[in-house]
Formats: sequence, C-alpha cells, structure tokens
Amino acid sequence: MEIKAAILAIGDEVVQGQITNRNAAWLSSELLKLNISPHLHLTCLDNKSDIIDSLNYLEQSCQLIIVTGGLGPTQDDCTRQSLAQWMKKDLELNTE
Repeated sequence: MEIKAAILAIGDEVVQGQITNRNAAWLSSELLKLNISPHLHLTCLDNKSDIIDSLNYLEQSCQLIIVTGGLGPTQDDCTRQSLAQWMKKDLELNTE
C-alpha cells in the first residue's frame, strides 16, 4: 500500500512571503527515501481555525501529515493547542 503524505507548514511569515519554505522541500526528499509519497504541501497562518481547517483538509487524502513551523517561543503561539484540539488530546507540561 502506498503511503500518501502531506506537509503542513504553519506560519504567518511563510504565508506572507517573508521567508521561503525550504523545510517542505527537504521533508519531501526525505520521505521519498523512505518510500513515502509526498502528495501535498500546504501552508497556513498561525491561528487556531486555519490550523485545524488545514489538518481536516489534509486528512481527507493522506495517511501521514507532517507539521512544521509554528512552534514559536511567544505566548500567543497556538500550534500546540490547535494540534491537541484536532487530535482530541490534552496537553501535558513536562518540566524537564
């Protein structure tokens, strides 16, 4: 069975063209080495509704979703909370 993969890049700076998404190209190359077919690259703004909508869209056609970006050091970053909500899991703080 072919495994179809999607890469979701999260970040306002990527969507707005301030930086180039080199991660998606590298990840696609690495997936091919593992015989996993990259089928979609998607980039979304760093807000909860866009992240969840993007994940819902990608899961319709791919068995593997790789998420990159969006994990900034600021208090307003919502990536972790968005992923936890989409996966219906609680976040746990690991102080180590």
